This record gives sequence, structure tokens and C-alpha cells, in this order.
Amino acid sequence: MMQSFIALLLPSLAWFLPVFAGILGFKLYLRFEQKKPIRRPFTKDFMRLPGQSLQDKIEIIREEFDTNLLFIFVAPILIFTIHISQSYFIPAPETKMRIVSSVMMVIGTVIYFLYKLIKNRKELTALRLGLDGEVATAQLLDPLKRKGFYIYHDFQAKGFNIDHVLVGPTGVFAVETKARSKPDRGNNTVDSRIVFDGRQLIFPDYKESKSIEQAKRQAQWLNKWLSSAVGEQVPVSPLLVIPGWFVELKAKLGGIYITNGTNLEFIVRMNGGASLTEKQINQITHQLEQKCVDDTKEKA
Repeated sequence: MMQSFIALLLPSLAWFLPVFAGILGFKLYLRFEQKKPIRRPFTKDFMRLPGQSLQDKIEIIREEFDTNLLFIFVAPILIFTIHISQSYFIPAPETKMRIVSSVMMVIGTVIYFLYKLIKNRKELTALRLGLDGEVATAQLLDPLKRKGFYIYHDFQAKGFNIDHVLVGPTGVFAVETKARSKPDRGNNTVDSRIVFDGRQLIFPDYKESKSIEQAKRQAQWLNKWLSSAVGEQVPVSPLLVIPGWFVELKAKLGGIYITNGTNLEFIVRMNGGASLTEKQINQITHQLEQKCVDDTKEKA
């Protein structure tokens, strides 16, 4: 009985041992590389990049996608190997039931990993759209640096992140980016317009207010955090940027600014001039820089 069991495992082991040996060898190589007595040449910390949290998620989903793609090919071969091993080493009779069972296992396995691949693909598409949106917004914000503004990307908070934080003479802004695909029905004007009616955003195919509520919550959180860190009240305004769309405001903005990012000069002219002193700006940016340092570079 034991000999039959060992004989059954041999084909599978012959298939997987080289794979495991390769993975183990690569891990040993990485461990050896990490122990080399070398130092990074950079003397200053890197700041987080636009959409870095999304980029990190994309890398994780890509690895999962590659793993599922590998298993969709390997799993049927493993099932086939076990079936052949049972037939020739036990030996088990080659009945219709055994054949049907093996075929069904292969089909079920392929369907499962195909479902996982489709799910990964949808996640990657959504994440890449979000990443492109944050990069686009960062480029739209960049000219404000010449107006005395500081820009920080991918600010890490408790359980969430703020896409961008803008600090300048006219105040602090928590910037939330929403990248939304457009319908392609041949009507560029209608298909590219968002209407704000005072409560919600009206897209060509749907309505939503979650983006507005999210931007306001993040601004409130940043207000509390900065006020505590600096030691005085620091007002924070929510700014919702939806790049690539035409935003039509049909009602007054209640405590939030909504734009497509192409008309950000209004930020420079707000409040009739400066509302933050140079000392306050230095205190605020000092606190933000401590939080926006990318410590993953040191771990790489």
C-alpha cells in the first residue's frame, strides 16, 4: 500500500520539485543580496508620489494575476498527472466515472481561476484609471507652486489616504481626485458634462454624492490632525477635482470646491489675499513633510 502511494506521488513530485527548487533558490538569492554591506547613495528622503497607494495596490493585483494565470495552466496538468498515476501505479481501473470526475475537476479549476483572472483584470482597470486621475490632477496642481503653494501627494491617514494636500497663502486644501470614464455615444458635449445641483453630481448615466461627502470628511480629518499637530486652529477646505470633464455648477457650493482642475487660479485669489502667514505655512508644511516621507524606499 505504501509503495503504491509513493509511486502515485512520484510523477507529481517530478513536476513540482524543480519549480519549488527554483523558487527557494530565488528567495535565497534575495536574502543574500539584502545582506550585502552596501548603502543607498541618497542623502534625502523621497516624498510620496501621486497615486502611490494605488500603484502599490496595482503591483499586488499584478502578482495575484500572474499567480492565477500560472495556476490556470498548471492545475489541469497536475490533475491529469494524478489521474495517470492512479491508472498506472495503483493501478486503478480506467472507468467512465474516473474520467468524467477528472474532466470535471479540470473544468471546475479552469473556471475558478478564469473567474479570478477576470476579477483581477477589472480591479487593474479601475486602479489604473484612478492612478491616471491622480497623476493628471498632480500635473494640474503643479503650476500653483509658482504662486507660493506647497503640494503633497498620497497623504497617509488612519485607514485612508488623501490624494493631495495643497498649502499656500490662501489656506490649506484637502484635494480628492475622482477619475470617471466617459460614455462614448458620439455626443462629446453631453457625454463630457457633469452638473452639480447643490446636493449631488449628475453624470450622463448616473448620479452620486459620495465623492462630495468623502472630500468633506477628509478635510475635516485633516483639520483636526493639523490643528493638533501645529497647536492652533488650521482651517482645511475640501477640493474635489474631476479631471477631463466639464463641470457645470447650477447651485452654490456649500463648503466644498468642485472643479475639473483647469481653472485653479481661483485658489490664488481666494479670501481677497493671504489667510496664512509665512510662519504658519512653515509649521504646517513641516508636519506634512513628516507624514509624506516614503519609507518604503528604505525597505526595498
